[in-house]
Amino acid sequence: MPTAKVIQNICAKWSLDRRRKFAARQNGFKFLQHIDGGDELFNLTIKICSLLESFDSMLQEGPQSGMDFNHLVAVRRYLQHDALSIPINSNPLHKLCRIATITYMAESIEPACVQWPFHISTSKALMLVLDECDKIGIGETQPELLLWATVVGAFTARGTPLYDWYIEQLCSYPFMKAGGTWDEVQQQSERFLVLKYRHGRLCGRVWEIARSRSSEDRSSLPFRPATVPFTQ
Repeated sequence: MPTAKVIQNICAKWSLDRRRKFAARQNGFKFLQHIDGGDELFNLTIKICSLLESFDSMLQEGPQSGMDFNHLVAVRRYLQHDALSIPINSNPLHKLCRIATITYMAESIEPACVQWPFHISTSKALMLVLDECDKIGIGETQPELLLWATVVGAFTARGTPLYDWYIEQLCSYPFMKAGGTWDEVQQQSERFLVLKYRHGRLCGRVWEIARSRSSEDRSSLPFRPATVPFTQ
């Protein structure tokens, strides 16, 4: 069955109020529609948001939601396949959204209990495209997008040699330097792919570690590797 049909079937179980709320949400990926080849990725992000909304429905409404957890996990796999099947695009913003979405999907709904080669591969790929975007000034035009993608990458890089790079990257962002809170980050993420539930709580720990590092006078302190007390 096509993924679009699967998504349509689960969305049909939403309450009227949930449909209205979802229709009114802001979509931070709209700029993809103005990038050559970006429509497919934009439409995929809408499907992923629909899946996440269905998961929220299951948590909030229980059996009355008509949602089945195992089915939602299966739908996540369909969407992961779709994300991996999208052709690679040379546009840095497209590359960033594609790789960040693939990375996000591996941890959303229920984060992985152990690290796999996938985590190393995606965190490295995301690091490279974040660095590319940073160098060409995308952080000035899309700061919330870069912040969201960096948090996603930082959590996925836990336990890998790249973790400290992500922590330092978060510390360098103006929003972090201005004392931005995790609650504000979560609110911003609702325009992209939400950082909520257990995944969000674990991402929140990464944010707090980076904020603690950012508050130090790093120019006068030796570099110390960050440690994350993740409890799965």
